[in-house]
Amino acid sequence: MSRITKYIVFTALLLIVALGIYYWYTTTYGSKSVYPETAVENTVQQNVVPAIPAKPVCAVKGQVLEGNQRLFPNSNVLLTISADSSTYDANLGESHRIFTVYSTENCAVKFTQVLPVDMSADYPYYLMPIDSIKGELVAILGNSKFHVYDITNNRMSPALKPAFKGERYLEDAQSGGIVGLETYG
Repeated sequence: MSRITKYIVFTALLLIVALGIYYWYTTTYGSKSVYPETAVENTVQQNVVPAIPAKPVCAVKGQVLEGNQRLFPNSNVLLTISADSSTYDANLGESHRIFTVYSTENCAVKFTQVLPVDMSADYPYYLMPIDSIKGELVAILGNSKFHVYDITNNRMSPALKPAFKGERYLEDAQSGGIVGLETYG
């Protein structure tokens, strides 16, 4: 075989491999561009003005830790976990365990519950939306227990404690705590 023939065969093989990779990529990931910022769309781009919520910002009673105030605009509710003088501990200070649901239409309180102390008064509860189909569930995470609040039905579950097959050893004040929840099925 001559040198030119080898070159043509090698180039043809490279082209076939490249087309195979392209076919595999487009069937696996769709025909999206690898570089989305340079992708050309066939639609006319409209000037999108972000919607300014017409709902009032509700004044929350008590102190709220960062991340413990969540707005759910589709359900018109604001969920908070706060601390005030009713949950103050003389030795440990603020105890963030007052769960409150506000209606964003008129800032009225729809639901409130003082959560029990979990391990210690200075261990706060935290809000965490649970990934679900409709996004209507919110977890209230304590140190060793958690609650689930159903936004649609305005109901709170009792305290739930995860079960473990083996004994869990605590290394320090934060080890062994609940970090997150996921739903399956």
